[in-house]
Amino acid sequence: MDKVRAMNEHYLQGRDALVAGNVAEARDAFVEALRQEPGNIRARIGYAMSCQSLKDYERAVEAYGEVIQRAQQAVPAYEGRAACYVEMRKAELALADAETVMRLAPSNTNCRYIRVRALKELGRNDEAIAESNALLGMDPEYFEVRFVRGTLFMARGEWDGAIQEFSIFLKFRPEDVNALRLRGVTALYAGLHERAAADFTEGMRIGGEDANFLARRAQALRALGRGEEAARDTQRLFEILDAKKNARTRET
Repeated sequence: MDKVRAMNEHYLQGRDALVAGNVAEARDAFVEALRQEPGNIRARIGYAMSCQSLKDYERAVEAYGEVIQRAQQAVPAYEGRAACYVEMRKAELALADAETVMRLAPSNTNCRYIRVRALKELGRNDEAIAESNALLGMDPEYFEVRFVRGTLFMARGEWDGAIQEFSIFLKFRPEDVNALRLRGVTALYAGLHERAAADFTEGMRIGGEDANFLARRAQALRALGRGEEAARDTQRLFEILDAKKNARTRET
């Protein structure tokens, strides 16, 4: 009874820590729970989720696999492993697990999102867009897929569609520097130079000066006839590049 109580106590500690965002603490608690009872499925899933949150994808995949071996209908384990495979750039494996989840739980939107990312990774862009359409039909508020759709439309050269998708994403994540960068680049391609300059300016306000942002903004400013501002950006760009070059020289 004491062993069971201790195991439950460690599991509950891990669960509460995971909910609170204390991921490393949660992982350690789940490890202790599994030491007490290696067959505890809930603790094994908690451990896998903790490893996944810590970007320790190899251990997460291993733990999810152990859950699947013990419980073939373990949808959270297939879903978690699919998400890890996407991050590990193992798209075919991600697709296989995602399809298993969709067979067991057809309304699972997270696995449709994983499928979108995996299909994009494999270069199957038309299928990825079709899958994203299906996902948004199920959940129009699933904003994370908007970023992926933006990159898919960029790959097609559909600038208006890409800008629209990045703009929707930015309503939910207004300080996402990467989304601002990609919307700015797309705006440059589309000839929307004011939009582009504004995005690069906002990106640097949030993330600090960046050589890529400065170069792109200078390009937009020149197109707008604002030559002096473009020249200042170009000068600052060379200063940053020279500083990086000098730093590398000192290191060697």
